[in-house]
Amino acid sequence: MSNKIQNSTLQVPFGTGSILGDFSLRQIKPAAAMAALTLNYRSNWDKGRTWWTSTRTLAALTGMSHRHIRGALKEVKGWVTRVKQGVKGSIYQLTHHKCEPEDVPTDKHGNPLKFAMPRGDGAPFEKMFAGEITWKACLIWVLLKVHSDFSTGETKPITMQQLALWSQFGKKTVCDAISELEKAGLLERLSKPHEKSVFQLYPKPPEKRAKQRPEHRKKQKSFLDMRRDEKHCYSFNEKFRLNVDTAEIEERERHGRGLWHPLKDRHRHLVPKAIMRDFEYMIAYVRKFRARLWQALAEDGSDTAHPSSDTAHPSSDTAQVEFLRSLRILL
Repeated sequence: MSNKIQNSTLQVPFGTGSILGDFSLRQIKPAAAMAALTLNYRSNWDKGRTWWTSTRTLAALTGMSHRHIRGALKEVKGWVTRVKQGVKGSIYQLTHHKCEPEDVPTDKHGNPLKFAMPRGDGAPFEKMFAGEITWKACLIWVLLKVHSDFSTGETKPITMQQLALWSQFGKKTVCDAISELEKAGLLERLSKPHEKSVFQLYPKPPEKRAKQRPEHRKKQKSFLDMRRDEKHCYSFNEKFRLNVDTAEIEERERHGRGLWHPLKDRHRHLVPKAIMRDFEYMIAYVRKFRARLWQALAEDGSDTAHPSSDTAHPSSDTAQVEFLRSLRILL
């Protein structure tokens, strides 16, 4: 029994509108799905942009012919869009879920649905790149991963007929791929010969360590603990900020640094629910605070609130403006 534990992972989109979602519906071919998954491996998850990649590179990594790669890229149009071309190849923009923003499947945290696959030494993609397994065997491993327990790496009971149906391969191809994966140390059969096949996938996800309860629990942060300046409040991860005057949300180019860009309304679903909830609380708090402030100033009969021409000091208006401006920092 292998004791390989994954050290690093990559994110793979899943669910309605994803490559694997449409592949499971037999709307795209296996080669096209594998080409798209390889580009996903060679991309930045947050931005969806690939590294410089040529068709020759893709063909070498997957073991397919150039003709198959060119046909595969045409088939995944909509998920894969070329945005830049040069002597080093092309940079592609990936669409993780090809559907309307409101139809993007999400997890319990409100993030687009995805799952983690191992990457690095001993992982399926690395073994495919090294020529130790074929791209068909790698795709079979991905399908087994989809139908497994993500916390243990143990697959659900499955027949070769089901696996052939999901992969669009023949039964012999599936059996050969399983043998390849066993020889490469990427899976181990746990079931008996007369039972449905159950496999242990390798590298395995790390076991969850028992959480030790701290002596003094850390105080839970509220929306009032967010960093603020005169116009904005910032999410705790410093990736998003809210303009408290216009309720406009901006996103940073790179995590923790870079320029701020307005986030379009159709992309608001990409903001984690916890951050959106804090922003909504902050907007309600600011509006309520300002309404009470102006009501108090309106009801105040002092010269500062309603300076008359007889008693108002020349600097009273300026003092009031400075007072209100100083309150913005508190908001």
